[in-house]
Amino acid sequence: MGLKLMEEVGELAEAINFHQGYLPHKTMKEPLIGEAADVIQNVLAILARIYEDKSPDEILGELEEHLQKKTDKWESIMIKAEDHKVPEVPEASVMGTIVISHSVKMDHELNAKGLKFIGVGEDDNGSEIHLFVKP
Repeated sequence: MGLKLMEEVGELAEAINFHQGYLPHKTMKEPLIGEAADVIQNVLAILARIYEDKSPDEILGELEEHLQKKTDKWESIMIKAEDHKVPEVPEASVMGTIVISHSVKMDHELNAKGLKFIGVGEDDNGSEIHLFVKP
C-alpha cells in the first residue's frame, strides 16, 4: 500500500508541474484535482488497514481533529508571516541575489540562464511568485 501511495504522490507532483507550465510537452490523463483525490484515497485506505479496530467514521473524525490542529497552526504561522511578505514587483525583479518571477514564461527564461528555482511565495496581492537564486 505504501508503494502505491508513493506512485500516486509522484503522479500528483507531475500534475502540479504540468499545471504550472513546466511540462508543456506532456498531456495528462487526469486533472490535478483527480491526482490529489487519488493520493487522499490511498492515505485513507492505509489508515483503514492500520486502524482495523476503528470504523471509517472514527478514523475520519480523528483525521478531522488533526487536520484542524494543523490548519490552526498553519494559520498562526501565516499571520506572523504577513509582516514579511515580498513587495509587489514587475514580471521579474532582482533583489540582491534573489530573482522573483510572476510568470511561467519568465521562469523558463530564468532556468535557461542557469538560475536555480528555490521556492514559491506570494506577493502583497496574493499572487503566486517564484523565487530563483543566482549561482
